[in-house]
Amino acid sequence: MAKIYFVKDGPRPNNAGLGQEIQLRKLYNHMPNLNLHFLGPEPPSFNKDSASRYPLRVVVEVSASETDNNKFNQNGFYLIKDVRPNEVNISAIS
Repeated sequence: MAKIYFVKDGPRPNNAGLGQEIQLRKLYNHMPNLNLHFLGPEPPSFNKDSASRYPLRVVVEVSASETDNNKFNQNGFYLIKDVRPNEVNISAIS
């Protein structure tokens, strides 16, 4: 399964929790117009010098066994653009 993280600004490892396992199929159904940006194979940091109090971004981690030719075509971390953590219904995608 993939994992979703709600990520704060600031340095790792204190910018995200353990993540929540999700099903990509359900994520597609919940957010059919995903606008993704591939961040790379390592967990991301945003604005390392300016920590935020609350999560500002939604990041999905996809392993090699979960990649597809549709949206998640590489192993690693993806930023879901233009989506805030409070806009994601975890129970609908887990």
